[in-house]
Amino acid sequence: ACMDQHDTDLAAGDPPFRTVKIVEQTAPDGSAVVSYISSSCMHCENAACIDVCPIGCIQRHESGLVIYDNTECIGCRACESVCPYNAPKFRADGKMVKCDGCYIRQEHGLDPACVMVCPTKALKIALN
Repeated sequence: ACMDQHDTDLAAGDPPFRTVKIVEQTAPDGSAVVSYISSSCMHCENAACIDVCPIGCIQRHESGLVIYDNTECIGCRACESVCPYNAPKFRADGKMVKCDGCYIRQEHGLDPACVMVCPTKALKIALN
């Protein structure tokens, strides 16, 4: 849903905004336990990526989301170097992209695409 919402073209080198890590563990009874950890931008309250972007491409939206306009992005990767969640990704053209919380959808009263389609309702958006 996210890739559709943002016209992400994996074949052209566009990275997905959300990553899912598979963690396999062994339970005390010896059975296998598989967990999935989904992560994307956490829209940090004190987002270091905003402070380090020399062009000002990353900003705080009035909703509290950390959004971006990569029109002038120089691909310096400063945002990537300070993000503890590995949220900023870079397209083949060197421009940064990341989850923007589907802020335009939210401005129209809709949930972000990932929240809307999550079959277990595990994904939520909670802003200050």
